Amino acid sequence: MYRRFTQVVKARELAALCGPAASMPDTAWMARWNGAPTQAFLVCRLDAGGRRGVPLLRWDLAPS
Repeated sequence: MYRRFTQVVKARELAALCGPAASMPDTAWMARWNGAPTQAFLVCRLDAGGRRGVPLLRWDLAPS
């Protein structure tokens, strides 16, 4: 069964939570109320170099 979720944090708020040095994509972003697999979401994470960023990632489910 696929799950949905809500992402109410806006892009600027997410960048503020990740820190002032966080890199952001150039896309406009709004809160999401019905997020589903195969959609893209902003996520706060560390890159391979240990720097914080807020990339746009696609949420997908891997088969078991």
